[in-house]
Formats: sequence, structure tokens, C-alpha cells
Amino acid sequence: MVQVVGFVYMVRCVDGKFYVGSHRGSDVMNRVHDHNNGLFPAAFTYRRRPVELVWSDYFYRYDEMVTTERKLKGWSRAKKEALISGDERMLKILSKRKQSRDAILRGLQSQPHPEVAAQQPTKDEAEIYGLTAKGDE
Repeated sequence: MVQVVGFVYMVRCVDGKFYVGSHRGSDVMNRVHDHNNGLFPAAFTYRRRPVELVWSDYFYRYDEMVTTERKLKGWSRAKKEALISGDERMLKILSKRKQSRDAILRGLQSQPHPEVAAQQPTKDEAEIYGLTAKGDE
């Protein structure tokens, strides 16, 4: 039987910042309690208590655990929030190169919500912009 080597976890601090860490062992909540009990006065979370566990994952290989922790520490806040919420679509978008990502995000912002009917120009707007107004089709 393969045993869990450790876990990578993310906590949200009282000031809203995220802290990503890893720990050997199998009980992530013990580690969260360590943070909340202030066991390490020099730690990032010490003055940002209480903390709340928002994400964690267990690993069977130490090298994968360390690689994942380092990767997450380099992520933007938006990407961490997408991971926490389980939004795989947004994770994929935020993983793209900046230029591609920004173009996709601009496109998402400019699209009307599917439940809202597309606005038609008024007669005055249609005249000004050379468009077909509602009812003039």
C-alpha cells in the first residue's frame, strides 16, 4: 500500500491574502491549527491569523509535492481563486500567455449574458450610425 508523503495547502488569512505551504504527514488540519495557534512567530501567517483552509491536495511523492507548492506560490491571485473555486475553464485561460489570456478575457467581458436579449439600436442611433433600427428590418 502506498502511503501519503504529505500535502500542499492554501489558507486564506484574515487580511484576505493567501499563503501556500506544504507539510509532510497526512493531516492537513493539524497544520492549519499550527498556523492558527501561532507556533512560529516569524511565519507569514503569524500576524494574519486566523487562517482558513481553502484548498489542499495530498501527494504520494515528495518531489511532486515540492514542485506543486513552488508552482502555486508563483501563481497570480486570480489563478489561485480559480483553483479554489474549481473553475477549470478560468484556470485554463489564466494559464495562457499574457497576450492570449488578455484577449480571451476582453472577449468574455464584451459578450452579453446569454439570458439577456441583445439590445437593438433606437431609431435615432440607427440614423446616426447607419444601422438598422428595430422595426425597420
